[in-house]
Amino acid sequence: MQPGLDLPLLPEFIWAAVFVLERRWLPLVLTGFALAFTKETGVLLYAVLLACYAVWFELRAAGPFGDRVKRVVCLAPLALPGVAFAAYLLVRR
Repeated sequence: MQPGLDLPLLPEFIWAAVFVLERRWLPLVLTGFALAFTKETGVLLYAVLLACYAVWFELRAAGPFGDRVKRVVCLAPLALPGVAFAAYLLVRR
């Protein structure tokens, strides 16, 4: 087995998955920054992880649809690593 360039993303992604399942938001955001600025595919992995969490745990939960959508909107600060990376790309350009 030859390690690829994506090898540094694996431990960060595993920690991000642990933090999202434990609902530890601050460590998740910090790990999201590490994912985003390690490699571009890290931003994609982080976004997919958040989307899977939002759909699986929040939108599928019991209760009125409006309440479920509100819970997903409350997760918006978790997108900060992606926003920061997009701003970095705009400034770099």
